[in-house]
Amino acid sequence: MTSRVDLTFTDLLYAVVAGSAFQHFTPYRWCWEDVIILSSILVLADDWALYHLQVLKIKSTSKNFAILFWIDIVILLTWYSMARCGAIGAAGFKYFIALLGAFYLMAALSESIFQNETREKILMYSDLACFGVLLVWGVILFHCDITVHQWLVAPTLLVLVPLRFMAWKKIIFSRQE
Repeated sequence: MTSRVDLTFTDLLYAVVAGSAFQHFTPYRWCWEDVIILSSILVLADDWALYHLQVLKIKSTSKNFAILFWIDIVILLTWYSMARCGAIGAAGFKYFIALLGAFYLMAALSESIFQNETREKILMYSDLACFGVLLVWGVILFHCDITVHQWLVAPTLLVLVPLRFMAWKKIIFSRQE
């Protein structure tokens, strides 16, 4: 591991997109928008940490840069859309779940494209597992007449924690210095 900070244009995009969503957070009132923005920030922080370590393993070529750049743009636009779903109130929770699932599906696609270079399957499997859980949860929410409450966001994210933990354990916690 290097002792220097390696910032890329994508890192700056992560910061700009997160800041753009975070500007809508209002700490003095607790509403759907705030809950979804904070949840989205947690998801983005998780993704950024794992992404940053994986992208370092990809050979730096013009082709790889172009592919990764466009996938990152789509992922970040999906994330921003997801983070802003709370602005439409309780109905936004269903769209938050749908876009969160799409976010993980696109992240898995990115991992599968560069799997030969990263040599890691755990993150792709983790992303696909999160997508699967969110797909089932989304189908339940869209097809059943369930009244959603803000407290449903926490259990939704907590279900994803064990699915992400294996990737953290393999990629971050057991990483050789």
